[in-house]
Amino acid sequence: MKLFLAFRGRPTGHCAWVPALFLLLSALPSALSQPSGTWLADAERAYRSKQFGLAARIVEEGLPALEAANGKDTNYVELLVLGGRAWYQLHDLPQAEQAMLEALSLREQLQGKSHSKYIKEAFNLATIYRNSGNPEKYRQGKALLRDAYNALKEQPAPNPEDEGRLVRGLGSYLIEGGEYEALESVCQAFLQSVNGQEDRYPNEVVQVRYNLARAAYDQGLWRNALPLFQQNLAEARRAFGPNHLLAAKPLRALAACCLYLGLYGEAEAYFREALAVCEQAYGKEDVNYYLLLSDYAKLYMELGWPEAESLLLESLRQLDSLGKGNPALTEEARYNLGIYYLQSGNYAAAEPQLNEANAYFCHTLGPGNMLCIHSTGQLTLLDVGWKKDVRAAKERLLPLAEALREAAGPAYASVLNLMGRACFLAGEWEDARRYSREALGLYRRHFGDHFDKEGFLLSRLALLAFREEDTAGGMAFFRQMLDAAQWRIDMAFAIASDAERQRIVEGIRQMVLSDFGPLLYQNPEWRAALAPALLEWSLFSKSLLEQAQVRAEQLGRQGKGPVAEVYRQWLETRERLAHWNTLSRLEYPQQSDKVEELQQQAKVLEKDLSRHLAGFESRAAPRPAGWQQLRQGLQPGEALVDILKLPAGGREQAPFYYVAFILNGPQATAPEVVVFPEGQALEGRLFRLYFLEVSSRNATLEVSPDPYAAFWAPLEPLLKNIRTVYWSPDGVFHKLNPNALRRPDGTYLLDYYDIRALRHPAAAPQAGGTERPRWKRALLLANPAFPADMPPGFTPDGLPLPPLPFAEREMNAVGRLLEQEGWEVRSLSGGDATEEAVKRTGPVGVLHLATHGHFQENRRPAPETEVPPLSMLQSMLFLAGGQGRRFGFEGEDGILTAYEVMGLPLDGAELAVLSACRSGQGELAAGEGAYGFQRALRIAGAKAALLSLWDVEDKATAEWMAAFYRNWLSGLSKFEAYQATQRAMRDQYGLPFYWAGFVFTGE
Repeated sequence: MKLFLAFRGRPTGHCAWVPALFLLLSALPSALSQPSGTWLADAERAYRSKQFGLAARIVEEGLPALEAANGKDTNYVELLVLGGRAWYQLHDLPQAEQAMLEALSLREQLQGKSHSKYIKEAFNLATIYRNSGNPEKYRQGKALLRDAYNALKEQPAPNPEDEGRLVRGLGSYLIEGGEYEALESVCQAFLQSVNGQEDRYPNEVVQVRYNLARAAYDQGLWRNALPLFQQNLAEARRAFGPNHLLAAKPLRALAACCLYLGLYGEAEAYFREALAVCEQAYGKEDVNYYLLLSDYAKLYMELGWPEAESLLLESLRQLDSLGKGNPALTEEARYNLGIYYLQSGNYAAAEPQLNEANAYFCHTLGPGNMLCIHSTGQLTLLDVGWKKDVRAAKERLLPLAEALREAAGPAYASVLNLMGRACFLAGEWEDARRYSREALGLYRRHFGDHFDKEGFLLSRLALLAFREEDTAGGMAFFRQMLDAAQWRIDMAFAIASDAERQRIVEGIRQMVLSDFGPLLYQNPEWRAALAPALLEWSLFSKSLLEQAQVRAEQLGRQGKGPVAEVYRQWLETRERLAHWNTLSRLEYPQQSDKVEELQQQAKVLEKDLSRHLAGFESRAAPRPAGWQQLRQGLQPGEALVDILKLPAGGREQAPFYYVAFILNGPQATAPEVVVFPEGQALEGRLFRLYFLEVSSRNATLEVSPDPYAAFWAPLEPLLKNIRTVYWSPDGVFHKLNPNALRRPDGTYLLDYYDIRALRHPAAAPQAGGTERPRWKRALLLANPAFPADMPPGFTPDGLPLPPLPFAEREMNAVGRLLEQEGWEVRSLSGGDATEEAVKRTGPVGVLHLATHGHFQENRRPAPETEVPPLSMLQSMLFLAGGQGRRFGFEGEDGILTAYEVMGLPLDGAELAVLSACRSGQGELAAGEGAYGFQRALRIAGAKAALLSLWDVEDKATAEWMAAFYRNWLSGLSKFEAYQATQRAMRDQYGLPFYWAGFVFTGE
């Protein structure tokens, strides 16, 4: 560019023109001999092939030659414009601006302001100014287009192509400035002028209509914008084909509209299509691709998926690099990153990102810009959430509220919502209620029944009502909040893996429990009012993820064509993942890398399966109507006890606690409440005392009365005249067999109650056990043959596994009992008792596995909210065939994990029995119970399961199982057989170790 700059009057000293003149004179003979059209043709060819650097070099060489030959004529201007466009594509805005300024001046001299070429150069220069990040130049660009537009409209017959170009450029400025009425006027005037001739001006028509749709989108009128963008997409595809940037733009906008309307499945589909179009048309080294990727990350942000951060950081890095720091390209991605940090509670990281983005939106684009308004609102969340400065937040919000009041659009609703939050945190209850109610009405007017962040607003209104002792109003808002949560879950689960569904549910859990848990704990006088709400929360939320996984597995197994193929690949990947997870680093040093790779593959396939299952969200189980429905199902002498773990409000002495909601028979007028205030003691010292007693074979052990007093005694005053207790536990209560709690008089709860464990409270009551089995086939497996030379890492402690002769006797006894009742029985032991045999068996009515088991406790100090679905790999059974495991071998390895059991075809199975040590244990997750074999068997379809809570004794277990099957096959329900067996074994052995180690779930 040296010659070009030298001849543009930018000397750096008195003799700066000498080297430039020398170079020009030396190049002059060859330059003069080259026709002027050649420079233009070469530069045009390079530009059209997206070789922008080559085009710029041709322009640099050609400009001095053309000027020397013919002066600054129209050919010179054409080449100059090509250079400006090339530098713009290279994001060299100073060079592009300099070229376009000169081109515009020459157009005016040579052809006049009314000429189409002048208008085109004005458009190009205004675009550069708009993206400069300089407020003064931004205003100059807007004024330039407005003047050109006004001059054009004064002509008797303005050229539609010129008018369309000016309307496109001016429209972008008007949208960014919030001048929506002016935008509507100029856009509709142009569309009217070309009415009936749209096919002659497709580029202008498509982009003008895009601006009209974008105006609705920018105002938050996403429901209105959606059909406009759909129409725009159809027009763009018809005019330019499916892989054009003008088709990618409405795809991106449609994705964003669907995202903010909560239509997550549709949003992801549009995002994926837009990214594919962008990549095919322009490649990944293009700013449009990363602008789109930054928007795609909003979907991850909305659903609480941490992958959003890496997408945003990569987008911002690439946009900053490709755009050479151009703020017009980077600041929205920066704003998105700031919101991510804000939502994550990382306020220190959020503040600089939000401040920088807000400065650009407000100072460059103007205070009417919607991103200026929204980013200012986001900064108030920093004020109240980090700096605890509610006054500063209100001072930011009040001017926005005044400016937006008349329009009463979604932006005004957003400001009112933030005002309601600030007043709530300040304890200004009346103002909080007024702002929040008005925000709710406006949101629903614009978005219908459901909208973004609806749950938080409804939660606040429910809390405000409860604070005023308006129980009916509080319950009404609370139920609306549950409806909003169900809608969000229905929309989100259709595109999520199990791990991602977990994060979605955890976000909803935090929204509810972080407010209502402390309120119930700290205000005993409100417990009666809050009990129905929190019991309905428990009805809604418990086992939510498990139920979704059950549906995914069932629909996958029943699927045809592409669904069946994706499900098959998912199962295969899970099998490989389970295998590689059991290998040790000694066998394979890169084991952790392989596990991570397979985990990612499994996640992708699971998400793909969700997308293939059309209408996944519509197949969700209906939400229970309420606690009254459960009460009506109870009989006299029956009660429901639902346990919930809740946060206590961050107090160090009691960070969490447990609460029991009790429905005492069909006559219950409301849920009764029992609070267990010392949650840490329950999970620590008291559980250890309980476990010491039940797992001991020492008959002389002194038994502490504390476990009974802590875990059960507070409930008993509310269980008078009750025999059957439907027991829905949470947290540490999942690890108990309540039957084994010993009263002060030496008797056990087994003598007083029939305690029926439920995976969630809505499962009660069900009789079960009377219908005819679907499959009268049984697979029994016991006493596998384990290799003498155990492979490294085959067992957790590296010790050999002893044979289990009584397990084989158990299998034979159970087999005879089943055969006597007409069951077809297949029994496997020794070398035949393999993992492959279990997986290859067809549908069965009974699956009984008697072998060694293990639960590998996670030693990391992670909270229950972070329990990963792959914790199912920590629960395992040892089978024959382990000697075949070698480096690189991916067949069956003799270790059957709960993660693999999920895929067994157990639909219709009456009973699954895992007669193995600690088969009933698992890593606890809040509201979801234990991630282990209990969960896996339910997901696989088994109606009932019988598993162990601790290391059981071989001989006594054989007796226990024979007695259980004898009771069941004699006509008792499975639960009745379970209780009868416990009592008989208690009478024989006395100690809980021998009779209380098995837990029954199902029916």
